[in-house]
Amino acid sequence: MDSPFKTTIFGQLMRSLSGNRLYSYPDEVDPSLWKKAVKQDSSSTSPSLNEQTDHVSKEAGAQDAAGHGTIFEGHSVLLVGWYGPDDPENPQNYPFLWKSVISFQMCILNFAVYIASSIYVPGEPGIMEEFNVSETVATLGLSLFTM
Repeated sequence: MDSPFKTTIFGQLMRSLSGNRLYSYPDEVDPSLWKKAVKQDSSSTSPSLNEQTDHVSKEAGAQDAAGHGTIFEGHSVLLVGWYGPDDPENPQNYPFLWKSVISFQMCILNFAVYIASSIYVPGEPGIMEEFNVSETVATLGLSLFTM
């Protein structure tokens, strides 16, 4: 399961040092794989992606200079999706253990921010005395930290 580690600093460093041989992305292994990310609706009630693109192109402009994407009201539109419902890089498909680790890290980091901000408050009188500043200036450190 190298997918979660691929985007970490360690994974990117190992990827760079190995000349992109380690932790390769799926579209680097199979360059035609990105075409699977284009979603087309096969139902008869809604138009296909090509028909939608043609319709938007006729209404709001044309294709960009390279002939890719669609220009909509002066902005180029690029639709990006997953490679499929079982794409291992989709966070919804991560194993339960990995989801739990990520959730735990988020809780710990959130807890650390609240603890760090409350630790500063008892030291404000000392900051006011040491630097001879008002309470407003002493509180500035806490205010800037929590922003």
